[in-house]
Amino acid sequence: MTDPGGANNSINDTTVHGTAFQARDVDQVVINHYATPTPTSTDGPTDTPLPGWAREVADSPLWQRLPPNRDPAPFRAAARDIAAALAALHDETEWEATGDPWWDRSFPTRFHGQLGQLLCAEGAPDGDFHPAEVLTLTLAPYLSQTLWARTAADRAGVDPTDLRLTGAGGDRGDFERYFDRGHERLVRRARLELPERRGAESDIGWWLFHQWVDHGLRGTEDHWTAYTDLTARLPLGDTALGALFHRRRTGQLLYGLRLSLGEMCRQERLDRLEAVASVTSGIGGIGGMGGMGMPQQVRVRRLAVLLAVARARALDIPALPDDLVENLGIPYPVGLADLRQTVEQAAWHTDNGRMVLQAADCHHEAVVEALRRHVGQVDLLLYDIRRAAGADDTLAPLLTLPQRASAEGVEAALGDDDRPKFESYGKFQVDPRRVQELLMGDQLYRSPGLAIRELYQNALDACRYRKARTQFLATRPGGRARDDWEGRIRFEQGVGPDGRPYLLCEDNGIGMGASELSRVFARAGTRFTDLTDVRNERALWERAGIEMHPVSRFGIGVLSYFMIADEIEVITRRLGEDGATSEPCFKVAIHGPHHLFRIERSAERLEPGTTVRLYLRDRAPSCVTELIGLLGVAEFETTADHGMRSARWAAGEYALRSGDRAAALNAGGER
Repeated sequence: MTDPGGANNSINDTTVHGTAFQARDVDQVVINHYATPTPTSTDGPTDTPLPGWAREVADSPLWQRLPPNRDPAPFRAAARDIAAALAALHDETEWEATGDPWWDRSFPTRFHGQLGQLLCAEGAPDGDFHPAEVLTLTLAPYLSQTLWARTAADRAGVDPTDLRLTGAGGDRGDFERYFDRGHERLVRRARLELPERRGAESDIGWWLFHQWVDHGLRGTEDHWTAYTDLTARLPLGDTALGALFHRRRTGQLLYGLRLSLGEMCRQERLDRLEAVASVTSGIGGIGGMGGMGMPQQVRVRRLAVLLAVARARALDIPALPDDLVENLGIPYPVGLADLRQTVEQAAWHTDNGRMVLQAADCHHEAVVEALRRHVGQVDLLLYDIRRAAGADDTLAPLLTLPQRASAEGVEAALGDDDRPKFESYGKFQVDPRRVQELLMGDQLYRSPGLAIRELYQNALDACRYRKARTQFLATRPGGRARDDWEGRIRFEQGVGPDGRPYLLCEDNGIGMGASELSRVFARAGTRFTDLTDVRNERALWERAGIEMHPVSRFGIGVLSYFMIADEIEVITRRLGEDGATSEPCFKVAIHGPHHLFRIERSAERLEPGTTVRLYLRDRAPSCVTELIGLLGVAEFETTADHGMRSARWAAGEYALRSGDRAAALNAGGER
C-alpha cells in the first residue's frame, strides 16, 4: 500500500456519489452526503427501474427539505413523470448526431447535483420550502436543457461549421449577423487554411452557435413559442401545474439562467420577477399542505437566485469565459474532450465560509484561466446576492450562503513525470491607469473637442434606442408606447451660479438604470448593446424589420469626458420595457477617473433620458463650434448654446458643416 504521508481520512455510514479526495495539510474539508430516499409514488410502489432523469428527480435530496406537514408524494410523482417526458423530448432532438463539440449531456445532472449540495449542506438557506417549489427546483435543470436542445435543433440548419458571409436570409442570415458583429477576428482565425489547425472552423463555429442561441434568441418571441410548445407536450393536466409552468414564472426562471452571471441579480431583473406567487395545490387530488386545494407559496425570486448559484457551480462549458474559444485555431489549442473531463471531475467544497473550486486536472493554460475568471464572477454574484438579500425579505434566507468564492484549487494537470503539464504562462494585459490616461489624453484623440463628439454620439445612441423600442412596441397588440415621442438633444455651455464653467448635454432617450451605470457607463470599451437584454431586444426588433445602429466608439465611455473636465455629474432615468413606465431616477457624481462613485436615487428628473454635466477646465472648446463642424444632418432635433452663440439643427434637415459664421447663418444654423 502506498504511504499516505500522514493523512488519515475516513468516510462512514453512507455511500458517497462523486469524487473523494485524499489530502494532507488541509485545515478543513466538508463533504456533504445524503441518504438515497426510496422513490414515492401516489400510484403505489413499483419495481420498475426509473430512467435517468426521472430517477434523479424522484431521488432528489431536495424532497427531504420539506417540513413534515407538507406531503411531497403527489408532487414527487408529478415531477418524476415530467422528467421522464422531458428525457424523451430531449432525445427526440438527436442532438448528439450533430457533432456539436461543446455539447455536454451530463450538465443537467451536475446542475441538479449542485442544487442538492447547496440546499442540503450544513448551514444551508432556510428549508421552509413548499412542494411546488421543490418540484420547480428539481425540474429546472432538465427543463432548461431540453428547451435549449429543441430551440437549437430547429436552427441547426444554419450550419455552424461554415463561417462564410453568404448574405443569406432567415436563420442563417441572423447567425451571420451575429458572428459578424464583434467576432470578426475570431472568425478570421477560424477560417485560416493551415494544416495544423484543421477543425478550428467547426469548433469555433459551434461555440458561436451556442452564444447565438443563448444570447440572440433568449427572451424573443421564438423563445417563448418554443417554451409554450414544450410545456404543451408535458403531463401538466393538473391546473396547479399549468399555473406553475406559466411563462411568467418558470419561463422567466429559464430565461434568467441564460444570462451572464453579472446580470443575474441586477435589481431591474429581480424586480421583473414575482416575489411570491400563490399556486393552488390539488395535484393528484391531495392537498400539498395537508388539505384539498390549499394554496402554496412559490417564491419565484428566491428560486431564481438559487438556480443561478447552482448553475454557476455546475460549470456550463459553453458559458465559461471566452479564454477557451480564444485558444482554439492556434498551434496548441484547448482540447475540448479534456475540458469536458476536467469539468466533470471538478468539485466545490466549503472552507471557512467560502466556496472553493477544486479542479486539479486542467490540461491547458486557458482552462485554468477560464475557471479562475469564472470563479471571480461567482464571487461577484455572491456579493450581488448579499446586497439584494439585505433589501428584500423574500431573499433574506440566502444570507446564509457562502460569502465568497475561491479558485485556489484550480491547478494544472500532472504529466507522466508527476510534474505539472505547464508551469508558467503569460497573457497580454493592460495597466488600467495607463489606459485611462491614454483615453483622457491627446495621444489617442489629438483634439479635446472630440470629447464633445463622444457626448453627442452617446446621446444619439440613447435616442435611437428609444425610437426603436417605441416603434416596436407600437406594432404589438395592446402596445402602450407613446406615439408622439420625438427625440431631442440639447447642449448648454456657460458658467454656473458657483462660478464654475460647465458643459451640459441632455437627451430624452432611453436613459440608464443602476446596472448600466455600474457595468457599462463606467467601463471603457463596453457598449450598452453588449448587455444580454439589449441583444435580445434588438433581435426582436430586427424580426419586425426595425434596426438600430449604435455609433459610439467606447460604449457610454465616460473616460473621454475627462479630456476637458475634472468632474462629471449624471442624472438619468431609464424608460421601462413597456414604453409607458419609467424606472427610478439615479444621480451620480464622479470627481475623477479613479473615484469610486456612488449611485444614489434622485427626484431631479421626471421623464426618461439622461443629463450629463461636465465641470470644465480652462480653455475648453465651444460646443457650438464643435457641433457645427460635426453635424450635417441631425437625426433628432439638436440645439447648442454657448454664451451669445447658439445653433439649431432640425431633425432630418441639412445644415452646412462649417465653422464659418456666415455660412451657418445662410443655412439657418448658428445665429
